[in-house]
Amino acid sequence: MLSTFVALGALGCRTRPQTAEANTARSANPEAADVVRPDPELVQFVTRDGWTLAGDLRLRRAGGTAVVFVHQLSSNRGEWAEFAQRVAGTPPGLSGASGTITTLSIDLRGHGESTQSPSGRRTWNSFGNDRAEWVNCERDVEAAVDYVRQRARTTKIILVGSSIGGTVATLYSARVGAPIRGLALLSPGLSYRGIDLLPPLIAASDHGVSVYAVSAAGDRYSADTLRELEARMTAPRDAGTAGASVVRRIENSSAHGVSMGQAPNESMWVQLKAWIDSIEGPTE
Repeated sequence: MLSTFVALGALGCRTRPQTAEANTARSANPEAADVVRPDPELVQFVTRDGWTLAGDLRLRRAGGTAVVFVHQLSSNRGEWAEFAQRVAGTPPGLSGASGTITTLSIDLRGHGESTQSPSGRRTWNSFGNDRAEWVNCERDVEAAVDYVRQRARTTKIILVGSSIGGTVATLYSARVGAPIRGLALLSPGLSYRGIDLLPPLIAASDHGVSVYAVSAAGDRYSADTLRELEARMTAPRDAGTAGASVVRRIENSSAHGVSMGQAPNESMWVQLKAWIDSIEGPTE
């Protein structure tokens, strides 16, 4: 059973890696968003510090909202496959209602097929507890957003992150504000790998980013984080532009990240999709 707290103010799962060869993107001359491509299209792009990242792109209507999915520690982009397809809907040119939301699910550096660093092949195990290594994952979100903005020709971005994937998505949202319209966190943590969550989350909200957070009641660390978020969201705020915030608890589960949406709690995905749709806005 899901319980809900709503306020105006501030604020994983292991899957089989996908191994098909990726198509390298030419960001200087991005393809038009209305060109029908394989769905999902496997893409590559490079961060500003030289990591080559892999992603699954479901390209939809130009100018529409784009959602970037960021996985949890030791997982890969495959954990989002089913939900990303649900969000993107039917590809243009196929029978049925065509989707309008572009999605991009990425492998963070050192995970899945994103193991090519400037110094050669590296995996996330080599990062250890080095906070700086994990903070640098924000650049992966930056590169993903830059890439999908060009491919989908949009300025409307929603970020959805699981566990530490939500943390690095929050760091990016706090730094740039617009074009991030929404930030969804599955199983957030106050200090995963030494990265404080609350200050950047509040900063993102002050920028007008809508925040959505969900945790299982039995996942003690994340559940404690959710209670702290509730306290901070109800505190007096000076900013008049703070984004709307939603917190949800899954009471009968101790699962983490995308695993929270397994039976009997499949309604988590329905509610998350409804939140995404609520802030999508009109097509440009």
